[in-house]
Amino acid sequence: MNETNVLHREGGAHNIASSDAGSPPSTVPAPPIQGPRASWPMSAKVLVALLLVATVISTVAAVVVANGDGDGDGDEGRQEQIDTLTAEREAALREIAELDEALTAVRVELEESQAVGDELTAERDALVVAVESLTAERDEAVAELAAVNEALVEITAERDALLEGIDVEFDVSLVGADLVGTYRATTTDVVGAAPVFTQLTIGETPEGWLSATIPGIAEGGMAMADGVLHLVTDSTTALPQCDGVDRLARIVMTIYPNGYEVVGAEGDTPNTVTISGLNAVLTVSARAAGTCDAVVAVSTADLVRTS
Repeated sequence: MNETNVLHREGGAHNIASSDAGSPPSTVPAPPIQGPRASWPMSAKVLVALLLVATVISTVAAVVVANGDGDGDGDEGRQEQIDTLTAEREAALREIAELDEALTAVRVELEESQAVGDELTAERDALVVAVESLTAERDEAVAELAAVNEALVEITAERDALLEGIDVEFDVSLVGADLVGTYRATTTDVVGAAPVFTQLTIGETPEGWLSATIPGIAEGGMAMADGVLHLVTDSTTALPQCDGVDRLARIVMTIYPNGYEVVGAEGDTPNTVTISGLNAVLTVSARAAGTCDAVVAVSTADLVRTS
């Protein structure tokens, strides 16, 4: 009698269908399994589980064939063996389901890792583009700087060539300058509190010496040294009295130019310099006397000629 055996899988389970319950199903040999199972990848584990199910089915078929012609006791023995093998098959199917679930989790984790990798790759690509842009800007700035330096060298050479033909030396001292007159003074304290004065008069003696008068503070002759004027004198009016007694103070003033007007040379006429303003430094000092402490005060003054 011809019998047809069908081995098929539905919903992850393997079922044995036969046209005759007493006829043995076809068997599928199980391939050998090598190596420690714990070290296999997840996909290999799934394959092994599937092969295990096939082996169980083959074993059931072999048992059925071996006991196909027995008596009633043999039927009971076969049924017991079938139940045992069926339980083993179901356990194997459960393991396959667990392995499928684990494989799915691994795939999800792999997809998440791939997404993170793609994100990092995109960031890296963006940084590469930014670095390339900054490098291009730097190269452009370096080129511009080189051009500016080259232009500066050319301009400096042109300036030096022009200065070679211009005589810019001139005397800036007060020697020979017309200084006689009255000046408005604006003072600024530098050290301590020097006496304040708002006017200074420069005069000339019949012998040609210059003198200075600071109303209420001091007056005396001035000497020219190093192109500037110096006044050194003593005064009893520069400082207030101490314990009802006039206080002697040493007055030192230096007058120097603070501005010039230069007229360039024309033909054989050399450069001429005109002083446009004066500055002064006033120093007042006195020793301690009675109940009064020693005094050292310094101030500066801008002098503007008024007459």
